[in-house]
Amino acid sequence: MKCNLKYIRKQKQFDLSQKELAEKLGVTIATIVNIEKGMSCRLETVSKLLDLFQCEFKDLFGNEKGDK
Repeated sequence: MKCNLKYIRKQKQFDLSQKELAEKLGVTIATIVNIEKGMSCRLETVSKLLDLFQCEFKDLFGNEKGDK
């Protein structure tokens, strides 16, 4: 599974640094770094990300090209 968090948070309409995103979500910068590296995170954090970016799970954690 590929994590698109870095791409999404840097889009023009959001333009958030890792620190800014961490503050908005109430998590540490290390949590954001780990998510962007593809490591697991709490479901609560995923839910907050989906709400903040108004996207679906597949948009944030889409499959690698060609994966089913």
